[in-house]
Amino acid sequence: MIEIKPGRYRHFKGNEYEVIGIAKHSETTEEMVVYRALYGEHGLWVRPSSMWNEMVEYKGQIVRRFSFIEPEHYLFEIKNYLRQHGLQYECEVDKFVKARNAGKKYSLEEHIRGLVYALLTNQTKWNRITPHLAEIDQIFFAYAPEQIKNVSGENLAKKIFSLKCGNISTKAQMKALADNIRIFEELEKEYGSMDAFITSDAPEVIVKKLSQSNSPYKLHQVGEALAWEYIRNVGIDGAKPDTHIRRFLGSNRMGE
Repeated sequence: MIEIKPGRYRHFKGNEYEVIGIAKHSETTEEMVVYRALYGEHGLWVRPSSMWNEMVEYKGQIVRRFSFIEPEHYLFEIKNYLRQHGLQYECEVDKFVKARNAGKKYSLEEHIRGLVYALLTNQTKWNRITPHLAEIDQIFFAYAPEQIKNVSGENLAKKIFSLKCGNISTKAQMKALADNIRIFEELEKEYGSMDAFITSDAPEVIVKKLSQSNSPYKLHQVGEALAWEYIRNVGIDGAKPDTHIRRFLGSNRMGE
């Protein structure tokens, strides 16, 4: 007899169910499968285990009444959950990565945009920002470096807050933006372009150069996570560190 283990099953007619476990009938001790429908009202059901693995005739074929669905890797389950709940914001990053893979080179203005977008993700949900991207692009003069440097960080921060897109660090980040642009300009002189710089070494090395305090290229108000966010915004494929993911993948949970 095939073991009936907890997990998802597909009924031969197509609906899916989740087996919770095996129980015993209190009077007859017959084994019963306890399961929940994964559709409609998600009702809770029991069925004799002897019936669970029965073969039945359906549309001229002999098939199993319930077939076990092998679980996806938990990372795909996380991805599906994020999409279903509107928490995933990879669409912009995907677009940038695909463009680079297709041969695109990012200009200085696009690198400044990538940095600004990264700063705006600090301690907030990206879905708060996306409806205002066109207005944000205007606030930063389409990321023309000289125009941004001629505006006070306080003024930029006020405009960001007026869109309700600010975060706890926005004032300090905007105050430091002109200096960060100057660092970009120095890197352009040294490497020929910002694109040449960020592709001059492995992504994790570039992130360290941009975020570690002892680096001559350290960006102000930018730590490791925001440095990853910035280079992803110019098409460098990688995963920024996340406290919750680190906890989830820790050795006492899903890690090995």
